[in-house]
Amino acid sequence: MFGATLFPHNIGLGAARDPCLVRRIARATAEQVRVTGQDWAFAPTLAVVRDDRWGRTYEGFSEDPAITRAYAAAYVAGLQNAGEDDGEHEGENEDRSVRRLRGVLATRSTSSATAAPPRAGTRA
Repeated sequence: MFGATLFPHNIGLGAARDPCLVRRIARATAEQVRVTGQDWAFAPTLAVVRDDRWGRTYEGFSEDPAITRAYAAAYVAGLQNAGEDDGEHEGENEDRSVRRLRGVLATRSTSSATAAPPRAGTRA
């Protein structure tokens, strides 16, 4: 889209370790998408990249599931709250789906996300 703001790739945002920045970026993205008349976006990418051979590692925020989880909540909240007050008070402006996502992320076990990748020649 001509004139749209371009932000760093997710891998660069992950290095910043700043979920508030990610939320602000998502709000700006949502506002710019809404100007086009669309009501959806292909975001965020929530890949937990553990193997650089994939070739698209820049799409993931981090290989650390905790960072990816924090960024997921911040990004979704930013996309859904675009145009509202800054919502710095947790839960104040959250959409029902954001609250549900927080609940799922809070109860989900990270044991599979922290497991070592399979060895070469074995099935995952």
